[in-house]
Amino acid sequence: MELITKDLVKKVIKPRPEKAYKGNFGKVTLIGGDAHYGGAILMATESCVLAGAGLTTVVTAAVNHTPLHSRRPEAMVVDWQDFAQVEQAIESADVLLVGPGLGDSETARKLLHFLLKIRRKEQWLIL
Repeated sequence: MELITKDLVKKVIKPRPEKAYKGNFGKVTLIGGDAHYGGAILMATESCVLAGAGLTTVVTAAVNHTPLHSRRPEAMVVDWQDFAQVEQAIESADVLLVGPGLGDSETARKLLHFLLKIRRKEQWLIL
């Protein structure tokens, strides 16, 4: 185990360049948040943004869009019924986080099957 010191933090966490775009710091797509479990995807999105992820896209049920934008307007939102936009969100991501509030509906199963079919091998997949 290593002790976290100020020197270690300064070595690991560097200031971001002034002329950087959020997409320069990674692209994360989160998939989850069935109509009954919107809080789970909202909390996961907040964690992702606050942890320093760059461009954050959330694929979730339409009922979650307004609450999500109210709490995290910097996150992009995609309706998980729109598979063309879902595909674009998956393909552009460096990291895929799947599960918070996903549920076990038919839509959730189709979404998971679709994701596993089209994701790139080099993408990080967190289930």
